[in-house]
Amino acid sequence: MTAVEATIAPRPRKRKPTPPEQRRVLVDQRTRVARRLRTVENELRDQLRAQGRVVLVHDDIMIGHLAQCMVSLETMRGDASRGLRVDDEQLTRLANTAQRLVNQLGLKPAILEAPREPVARPSLTQTLKRMGKS
Repeated sequence: MTAVEATIAPRPRKRKPTPPEQRRVLVDQRTRVARRLRTVENELRDQLRAQGRVVLVHDDIMIGHLAQCMVSLETMRGDASRGLRVDDEQLTRLANTAQRLVNQLGLKPAILEAPREPVARPSLTQTLKRMGKS
């Protein structure tokens, strides 16, 4: 080995790029889905705090998973309502996972569904008056 070869630093090895299927998907916090995800997470945290519980790290992780399941369910149901093909098995898996997470967090199962507005129905007397029978 000559003196010139001894003074040259070895070239650093290049790292192989990660294949696309192994890359982690990071949610851009500015997208519509990410905003919805944050909203659902905050609602779930508020539900736990309303029960008088302190949100621990483990609870926070489970809330994140539950919010992700709920947002994915909403997205898949929206796709199905627009006539796009949706994997029914994946939809079922997400619904079951969300239900298990709700039970583990101690939340009421109704948290998965949005509250429905009560339908205003006329009383019997109003119906009879409208029909002209009173």
